[in-house]
Amino acid sequence: MVSKKTDSSYSHILKYTGLFGSVQAIGILVNIVRTKIVAVLLGPVGVGMVSLFNSTIKFVGDITNLGIAMSAVKDVSKAYEEGDQATLERAATQVRSWCFVGAVIGMIACALFSPLLNSITFDWGNHTLHFVLLSPVVALTALLGGELAILKGTRQLMDLAKISIYGVLFSLIISVPIYMQYNISGIVPVLFLIALSQFLIAFHYSSRILPYRLQLRSRQLSAGSAMVKLGMSFVLATVMASGADFIIRAFINYSSQVDLGLYNAGYVISVIYASTVFSAMESDYYPRLSSAPTRGALLSALVNRQIEVSVLIVSPMLVFLIFGMPIILPLLFSSEFNAVIGMSQIAALGMIFRGVYLPIEYIPLSRGDSMKYFFQEFIAALMLVGGVVGGYSLHGLLGAGIGIAISSFVECVFVMFFSNYFYGYRPSNAVMRYLLIHLLIIAAAYYVALNEPTGLYWVAGTSLFLLSLVLSLSTLKEKYSRSDSSKK
Repeated sequence: MVSKKTDSSYSHILKYTGLFGSVQAIGILVNIVRTKIVAVLLGPVGVGMVSLFNSTIKFVGDITNLGIAMSAVKDVSKAYEEGDQATLERAATQVRSWCFVGAVIGMIACALFSPLLNSITFDWGNHTLHFVLLSPVVALTALLGGELAILKGTRQLMDLAKISIYGVLFSLIISVPIYMQYNISGIVPVLFLIALSQFLIAFHYSSRILPYRLQLRSRQLSAGSAMVKLGMSFVLATVMASGADFIIRAFINYSSQVDLGLYNAGYVISVIYASTVFSAMESDYYPRLSSAPTRGALLSALVNRQIEVSVLIVSPMLVFLIFGMPIILPLLFSSEFNAVIGMSQIAALGMIFRGVYLPIEYIPLSRGDSMKYFFQEFIAALMLVGGVVGGYSLHGLLGAGIGIAISSFVECVFVMFFSNYFYGYRPSNAVMRYLLIHLLIIAAAYYVALNEPTGLYWVAGTSLFLLSLVLSLSTLKEKYSRSDSSKK
């Protein structure tokens, strides 16, 4: 393999943000169909069960997978840049070996602790057997993480894009007929078959790049101890995020099973769908950031470019989501989910801050400062749990949305000061200008959304969307032109 020089220009960022954004857009379209059908077939309670199983599996997986899926990218990327095939193959073997160990640990842990998982997740029925049957999903997810890490480290971005598309297509093909036939009883088989298909797809592409080998002797495993050490620190940080999600969903579930299904629907639209534009960060931005200077102006410039592109791309989407929610939500789910419209709108307003703080949060991880990264994520998890649980306790689902928005803003401020102190990061004038301009437009869209949908409502909302879109496209075009001309 031949190493490639790191390119952090606007044109590069736009190219791969566009690539993965387009892939995610296709994924969203397919998921819209799947989500709509699943919501109709299972209803709010069934949707809530799916979200609980998924969040619990992710929580167990994050504890037991040794963090290899993230820490391995740095090691594989370094071996790839050196251009030594033998070194690269050794790195891939270490990644796969440790992922196999993590998969076995995760599967055993999920099965052994299934009674505990049942008792703390559900307050109705006995779902112990369900968690036992879902233990292979934890293992498959760990193995999948290793294959994806290899593809990211070797810059196989087109293959990663294909995997994403095939993954959502197989999810649709698998879930719909099973739910139609078995309804809620089909949830566990669907989750297993989806996990299996995703692993097999990734394995198909990664094994063509590097042959699959395992080395499970202690002496051979010890060669990857540094990767595991960084990975375990990442595990602690990730557990905070998974644990926060788990606590929030469990808290809402104890209050109302219906509210949990509604919350999950609102979260998918306002947070997960809105975050699709950030999908290129882990695959492209993180490896580039790892090769940047430790601190100072050059580091700030690389981070700020990523923030600028993220804010400019996500802002029109947020405006559209906010004023279009009365149509989007029942279209994606059903009229039973209309009660979560208010939550989705206010939560979407806070997602512009996510476009700012996500690129900054990668700094300590890319430096190998695992404890700083853990502390940063620990504080973020506390703010999210406090905001959503407190907001839901006071004002129900609308309060949960307010909590998401407020915690996103506070996290953005905290991360800026944190990274400035330790790494000398400083937001550029362009970052602050774009953030302020588009925040005002998004806030105006939310103000419009507080009114009943009428002819004036749609005119005002569409006008704000077009304004945000034109400003973003013109700015991105200008930056792309300058970047392209500077490379000639």
